[in-house]
Amino acid sequence: MADGLGGTADVLDRHCALVQGDLWRVLDQCERLLHDAVTQLGGFEDPAARRAVEAVNTAREQIQTVRYGWLNDYVDKSHILIERIRSM
Repeated sequence: MADGLGGTADVLDRHCALVQGDLWRVLDQCERLLHDAVTQLGGFEDPAARRAVEAVNTAREQIQTVRYGWLNDYVDKSHILIERIRSM
């Protein structure tokens, strides 16, 4: 039975790494796109452009919250679960 649980833990560990890597890449891409948007809007002095830059910056802050909040929490909890399974 321990071998079966160990295999389950290994599968969960790989899955966690894949989710983390995939989400990290998506967030990187979103940040690059948002950075490009801010760069393109930066030359405009009209109020609409300023509001757009503020919205983009808010989106970037939300990405950071996901990256360093939710994603780290997901990885930490996954590793706790994996270690518990391995110790059974």
